[in-house]
Amino acid sequence: MPRPRTPAHIRHRQARILLVVGFIILRIADWLLFWFLQQPPQGYEPMLGVVIGSVIASTALIIATWQRQPWSRYVLLAVLWGVVAAFCVPLLGLTVSKDELSRTLVGSLFAGVGLYLFVILIYTISKPIQRLTKTDAS
Repeated sequence: MPRPRTPAHIRHRQARILLVVGFIILRIADWLLFWFLQQPPQGYEPMLGVVIGSVIASTALIIATWQRQPWSRYVLLAVLWGVVAAFCVPLLGLTVSKDELSRTLVGSLFAGVGLYLFVILIYTISKPIQRLTKTDAS
């Protein structure tokens, strides 16, 4: 006999779907930022560590959120904001630069940071994810 679906069960499924969607979007954003960093020398090569660290940390924190750890969503948001802050340096550097740059190069940076901001928005305002990580959630 199938288990009856309660509203909490449905909310938890919605939260987990949002976590998976956010994970996929973050990996696309990481790929865009990685691609940006692999282009001809611009002086931002050390930021490759930020991308690799973000992949590892965000994956571990999304797993912790999946497992309903109450602190994980806050730490995840802090890590994502840190990546956005780190990539604002090249973002600002490229927008004020007088050099002729490839639209693809600048677009990949803007898209990567924009996708990070989109995931931050999802993980911040999503009620199902908030309920999933509550300590007294059912």
